[in-house]
Amino acid sequence: MAFPSSSSSSKHQSDVFVSFRGADTRNTFTSHLLKYLRGKGIDAFSDGKLLRGNDLSVLYERIEQSKMSIVVFSENYANSTWCMEELWKIMQCREKFDHGVIPVFYKVKKSDVETLKGTFGAPFQSPKESFKGDGHKIEEWKEALRAASNVLGFVYPEDRPETEFLDEITKDTLRMLNHLSPCETSGLPGIELRSKELEELLMFGNDECVRTIGVLGMAGIGKTLVADIVYKRNCRQFDGYNFVDDVDKELEWHQLCHLREKLLCKVLDVEKLNDRAHAENYLRNKKLFIVLDNVTDKEQIDVLIGKKSVYRKGTRIVIITRDKKLLENKADATYVVPRLNDKEAMELFCLSAFSDELYPSQEFWIYLKNLYIMLKVIHQL
Repeated sequence: MAFPSSSSSSKHQSDVFVSFRGADTRNTFTSHLLKYLRGKGIDAFSDGKLLRGNDLSVLYERIEQSKMSIVVFSENYANSTWCMEELWKIMQCREKFDHGVIPVFYKVKKSDVETLKGTFGAPFQSPKESFKGDGHKIEEWKEALRAASNVLGFVYPEDRPETEFLDEITKDTLRMLNHLSPCETSGLPGIELRSKELEELLMFGNDECVRTIGVLGMAGIGKTLVADIVYKRNCRQFDGYNFVDDVDKELEWHQLCHLREKLLCKVLDVEKLNDRAHAENYLRNKKLFIVLDNVTDKEQIDVLIGKKSVYRKGTRIVIITRDKKLLENKADATYVVPRLNDKEAMELFCLSAFSDELYPSQEFWIYLKNLYIMLKVIHQL
C-alpha cells in the first residue's frame, strides 16, 4: 500500500506578518528586517503588499493567514489607527489561535509602550482628538498594547551593530516557526523512524564535508514523503535550500538548463542570473540543502547538481530515484526506504479505510484473527 502524498493544503499563506509604522521604519529598519527574514526563506508579509483601497477585513484576513507576527513598535506607531487595528487583531489571534508574536521595541522604551508614557503614548493623552471616530476602540487598543509589551521580545540596542540585532530576531523567528509548525508525522505509521534514519545518513551536524545521499525505493513506498519531512524539518538551518519536485515531470515542460537556472536563483536568492558561471562561484559561499525528486537519468544529476567541488562544506544533497545505477559514483550513501512491516501496513490501512469515529475496536481485531485461523484450517482440510 502506498503512503499518502506529501503535499497538503494549509490555511496559512505566509509565515510572518510584520506590523510597523511606515513613516518611521519602512525605508530603514523594517526594510532591513524583511530582507533578513526573506534571506532565510521566511515568507514575510507586510501591509506594503496590500493594494490601496483595501479595507481592514483584508488586513485581518492576512494576519489570520500568517503563522505569527512581528510588531515593530516605534515612536509614532500608536499615532496610526491602522497600526492599532493591526495590533488588536494580532493579539486576538494570539489569544484564540496560538498565533506567535515577537515584539520589537525600536528606539522606544518598553515601559512607555506598556504604560503609554512619553512620545509613544502621547496620542492617548487626548484620544478623542487623535482617534476621531474610533473612540469606542481605545480601551481595546490600550489592552492590546499592554499585552504585547509583556510578551518576550527585543529592545533595539544603541550600542551594537544593527546586523547582529536583525540576526537575533531572524533566529528567534525560525525557532518560533518550527515550534508552531512542526512536521506532522504522528499519523503516518513508520514514517518517523524512516525520517530519523535518513537524517542520520545526512549527518547534519558535520560541516566539514559536502554530503550527497540517495533515497532509493519502489514507486509508492514513501521516498518523497520521507525526504520531504527531513527537508522541512532541517532546511532553515541552511543559507539556501530548494526541493525540486518531480524532476522527470518538470522536463516534460522545461529543459534541464532552465531547471538549473531556476535552482540557482532559488538557493542564491536572486531573481535572475546575469552570469551563470559567475553565479556558480557564489555556491562556495553558502551552505545549501538541495533535494531532487524523481530523478530518472544521470544527466539530470550532472546538470542540476554538477561537481561537488563547487559547493561549500556543510552542503547536503538528496537524490530521490527508483534506479540504483544512477547513484553509482554520485552518492556518498544510499537510504533504501523499507517496506512497511505487517503492523505498520495494518495501521496505514485503518488510517485510510476508517474514520476516527469508526476505527475498529479491540474486539474487531480478535474476531478478524479468529476468522483468519478458521479459514486457514478449512483450507488445510
